[in-house]
Order: sequence, then C-alpha cells, then structure tokens
Amino acid sequence: MRRCVSLVLMLVLTTLTSVTAFAEDLEVKIVSLPDQVAGGATQTMVVKTEAGATCRAHAFSKNSNFVLRATKAANDGMVTWSWQTGIGRRVVQVQVMCEAGDRKGTAVGSFNVIGSGR
Repeated sequence: MRRCVSLVLMLVLTTLTSVTAFAEDLEVKIVSLPDQVAGGATQTMVVKTEAGATCRAHAFSKNSNFVLRATKAANDGMVTWSWQTGIGRRVVQVQVMCEAGDRKGTAVGSFNVIGSGR
C-alpha cells in the first residue's frame, strides 16, 4: 500500500511540475534583423508576438553583451529595439524571450558586424 501511495504521489508531483512550468507555446518570431551592419552603426530588430506580451532581449558576442530593455508588445504584437553595435568585425547572436500569462516563447537570430563603419 505504501509503495502504491508513493508511486501515485510521485506521478502527481511530476504532473504538477510539468503543468506549472512555463510552456514554450507563445509564438515569437524575429521579423526584421538585417544580416549585417557596419561597426558603430545602429542595429534594429523587430519581433512579432502576441499583443501585450512582455519581451526581453539581449545581443551578445565574445566581446560584448547588450541587454535590451523589457518591452510590452503593441496591439499589433510588434516589439522594436535599436542599439549601437560597437566597432570590430564579429558575429552577434540575439535572443528574445517573451511571456504572456503562463506561456512563453523564444526566438534566436544573428548578424555580422562588418568593419568600423567609419
């Protein structure tokens, strides 16, 4: 009997953990991110998700890490960030994480910084 109760309790806890964890079911898509940008220039990224979702992003390379401010998606679901790239050739990875209620989603992308731009 104890073994049966233990198994049921373990099953319930596993199920509850799965239910209370965030599900990756919120659609997040990078709709605009130019493939390359001159060093020192402004890069702009546009993301589409659910209206009202809160999105955070960061752009990083081996020498830099830009944390982009948390922003709520507009009524059309769009979020836009712009930032200065810095100088020097490199590949920059971007990651966007959005949440709406208990749902979340992630999108990733990259671009190249090409030269100093000056």
